[in-house]
Amino acid sequence: MNPENLSEKLRDKLKTIETSHPDIYIAYQMKEELRVILHMKCREVAEKELDQWFEKEAVCGIEHFSCEATNTTIKSLIATARGFHNLDKMFALIYLRCSDLTVPLNNRYQPSQKKIAELRELQNARKEASMEKKRESIHAF
Repeated sequence: MNPENLSEKLRDKLKTIETSHPDIYIAYQMKEELRVILHMKCREVAEKELDQWFEKEAVCGIEHFSCEATNTTIKSLIATARGFHNLDKMFALIYLRCSDLTVPLNNRYQPSQKKIAELRELQNARKEASMEKKRESIHAF
């Protein structure tokens, strides 16, 4: 939630998160900084701030900064399932989809752990290349 929309109870929860889960709190702060940047009217200032944001993101200490993508994935899973009768099943589906777990299926190719790691590295390299293109396109404006 945006900070201006937080109730007193949610502000207290945010303070608890700040002390008990600093990585989550840092991610929340980074998300809020990005939200402000994306709503800036002056393009030059926004570009400068976005460059600084990318620098912060690179050194923030969070190995995978993918909160928004995970949030979107979870919302999509819930919408696709049209509601769950059992919350445990919903959480199980979320953990399965958002983790690196692989479920072996009979009569299907099962890559080795080494191959899985190679594929993950390839996927990460592609994501990084895509992000680099986005950064370059932002600077091109």
